[in-house]
Amino acid sequence: MITAAERADGSVDASDGGAVGAPDRTVHGGLQPGAIRGRRRTYDLDDARCRQLLESHDMGRVAWSAADGPQLFPVSYLWWDGRILFRTSPYGLLSELVRRTAVVFEVDEIDDVHRRGWSVIVRGRASGIASPDAAHRTAVLGGAGPWGGGDRNLVIAIAPMEVTGREFRPADDGDGH
Repeated sequence: MITAAERADGSVDASDGGAVGAPDRTVHGGLQPGAIRGRRRTYDLDDARCRQLLESHDMGRVAWSAADGPQLFPVSYLWWDGRILFRTSPYGLLSELVRRTAVVFEVDEIDDVHRRGWSVIVRGRASGIASPDAAHRTAVLGGAGPWGGGDRNLVIAIAPMEVTGREFRPADDGDGH
């Protein structure tokens, strides 16, 4: 059995010193094959697949560096007009994001039993928005409703600067879904 390690340039070397070569970067269903790590294969997701996953889910996590240190919160969100929108309380910690703030947002799906999953990371800027249309959309469209009780009328938007994604699955799973 050959174990493989990925080099910084994305090529893969076999443990016996023989080169396996650069991974095939042909896109299949939004996937770009990456390195074999242990018994899992890592695929980079293309931009269209990342955006499709963002649009088809409604729970994620937002992280930022707050005044008192790093913060990470789950939020229900809506992908709308190329931005992530979520509602929060004007009195909670998430309300800090009303001021333009660098954030990282993640949405993912993990299957612990079959040891597979995917993750989409959005690096961008969060800020409060006063757009009545955006506020209305987050209030009436499914999935974006906050899980927490109380007044959640502050709408925060994350404008993506970079969107990346990866899929992980067993190496012997093949390229098909």
